Amino acid sequence: MIERDKAKYFHGRKEELKQFKFLLDLSKKRGIGSSFLIQGAPGVGKSALIHECEEIARKLKWNVVKLGIRSLSNETDLFNHITKNTNPKEIIKSQGVNFQVWKASIQTKSREEIDYVNEDLVKSRPTLFVLDEAQNLGIKDTFSNEDKKQIVDFLDRHHNLKTNNGFVMFFGGLSHTRKVLVEFGLSRINEECCFNLQPLDNSSERAIIRDWITEKVKYKGYKSEIEHWIDQITTRTSRWPRHIASYCNQIDVHLQKNEVLTDGQLKMILERGDVLKAKYYNQRCEKLLRTDRKILAKLVQHLPSIFDKIDVIEFLKKEKDLLTMTKEEFWDASVAKGVFHLRVDGAFSIPIPSFKTWLFEQYGNS
Repeated sequence: MIERDKAKYFHGRKEELKQFKFLLDLSKKRGIGSSFLIQGAPGVGKSALIHECEEIARKLKWNVVKLGIRSLSNETDLFNHITKNTNPKEIIKSQGVNFQVWKASIQTKSREEIDYVNEDLVKSRPTLFVLDEAQNLGIKDTFSNEDKKQIVDFLDRHHNLKTNNGFVMFFGGLSHTRKVLVEFGLSRINEECCFNLQPLDNSSERAIIRDWITEKVKYKGYKSEIEHWIDQITTRTSRWPRHIASYCNQIDVHLQKNEVLTDGQLKMILERGDVLKAKYYNQRCEKLLRTDRKILAKLVQHLPSIFDKIDVIEFLKKEKDLLTMTKEEFWDASVAKGVFHLRVDGAFSIPIPSFKTWLFEQYGNS
């Protein structure tokens, strides 16, 4: 089982971590809130990076508040998240009572009163709001018009929240997350605090795999063999964090019972990793029926490495008699599952390594 958020071993992402630490420090010094965004394709390591940033904030004595999308439009839900790890006896300064007493009567409070107390609690200490999968704010018909207004107001008030203790909103999501946030009025995220995650660099990929192996293999005489194993694994992982975890989990299981890997055993482990990688790719296509996947396989062979939406739509016009959905539905399904990745220059790409090959092998020859 692969943990979705916390990576067992973490390497790389130095620039993102450096900028995050800088933003925490800057927010405290300036006394004003700010926002931080990481976005990228499924499996690129967003949630693992979010976890690392949360740990950094906790070590610096920040209150880390993990939110759901409903927290932005529901002040009671937000209150419960803010106070989840709060000392029951902590005093709400503006109310003169501890939060446990105040919470007991929350059902009698107006929205304005709860909003006021939430802001009071946030300002009482350095606070980090974390919203992962933030692209889900943009899912059609998720919110009423009134809720949307509440979210716009929430983001506007908190982005530049004045506080002596420091405040940061951290958003994680797919590559179109920033576009969604702009639709909700949050268009002022500093470019230096907005990251589009790419695959890991080679040294970080090898370091993670080496950590997985050496935790189990204690005998240093196997150093050359370990490097050989890493060479073999990296031919399958393409510097993609989700793939690395898939293959290394299989090695982990094997090395709990065996101290070494023969070439034959390694081959079987790689094959099991291939199965997990295929499951991951199937998840990317789960909104498409088999006929649509055949069209997608044909499409990705046709597309250049960088393309625009119109390129996809024009191709789909030729396949309209075979599609089981509209062209727009096909596009939306592909974007929602990270098949098409929005780049910073406004164009699109297919970000997941080896996905094209897998897709063609499965559906291209049908």
